[in-house]
Amino acid sequence: MADKLVVCTGYSVVDVVVDAGRPQAARAGGTAANVASNLRWLGTSRVALAARVGSDPAGRLIRSQLHADGVSVQFIHLDPQVQTPVLIQVVTGAPAEPRYLFTCPICRRSSASFRPITPEHAHAVTTPTPSMFFFDRASVAALEIARQVREAGGIVMFEPNTIGREQLTSRAVQLASIVKVSSGRGERLRALLDFGPKGQVQIRSDGGRGLSWRRFGQRWRHETALPSRAVDTSGAGDWLTSGLLHGLTVDHLESDAEVRDALARGQALAAVSCEFVGAKGLTNAPRSKVHRRLSGFGLTLGSDRSAHVAEAKHSADDLACRVCLAPQEIKADTAHLAAIGT
Repeated sequence: MADKLVVCTGYSVVDVVVDAGRPQAARAGGTAANVASNLRWLGTSRVALAARVGSDPAGRLIRSQLHADGVSVQFIHLDPQVQTPVLIQVVTGAPAEPRYLFTCPICRRSSASFRPITPEHAHAVTTPTPSMFFFDRASVAALEIARQVREAGGIVMFEPNTIGREQLTSRAVQLASIVKVSSGRGERLRALLDFGPKGQVQIRSDGGRGLSWRRFGQRWRHETALPSRAVDTSGAGDWLTSGLLHGLTVDHLESDAEVRDALARGQALAAVSCEFVGAKGLTNAPRSKVHRRLSGFGLTLGSDRSAHVAEAKHSADDLACRVCLAPQEIKADTAHLAAIGT
């Protein structure tokens, strides 16, 4: 699988960081887009994002930035009938959980809902069939891709954020080689791990308390979190997932030692990512600093790692809100914007 194709689909948004009342960087974000971009940064050679976003400034930003990151964008559909979700992260200056806004403080527009890819999308994605598939939202199209990847002998990872449509989510768990849930997401999600197929790798992440993992039906094993000078935990879970998947093969998945090594790689990346602001802060930090911190955990990035990901400063089209990029002309309520950073 040296030249494997990894396809990611699920929650894809624009992340806007607001610091001291001012919009700073805007990045393609959301779990699926973050994992795709992270994998390219780590050196996975062929990664694609399948997404259905709006034909609007935010949707165009997602496509252009993922392309710049080296991710294939051939499966990103800009749908004129869809509004792209935008998530606003407020920097509080305290080493705590990130604070998010789902309503723009300027134009007062609520963030759009996630829209899954279509069955037609799934057909395009599976021609040919990917070697690895990651998804975090269960949909009819995502399940079809998962089914085909598993039947072809590939790896499928499912990381549900919500229970969603329970029948689809339960089916996704049965199709997955790996399932990861956050302990903070509620009992209904954790209960999904009671019904996995034989041999499935199951992971319960618990932030700064580490993680537990097992093969379905076996005992749980705890892995302590690595030390971090945390300033921002946003995106740490996505780095854990990315580190796990990077370089993983079907043969590795059969070995408990290999799975534990892959999880350790993910935990190291997650710990270091918390030392930078924003879900993509690690990719824009000085390389020497990142290498030094990772080497302290015994992790060395290969020479095939993709180019440094350039984070764009926040900008908007002339007829777009200057914070959430909604396609309309808005007069900024600057006093309210300044207040949210306090």
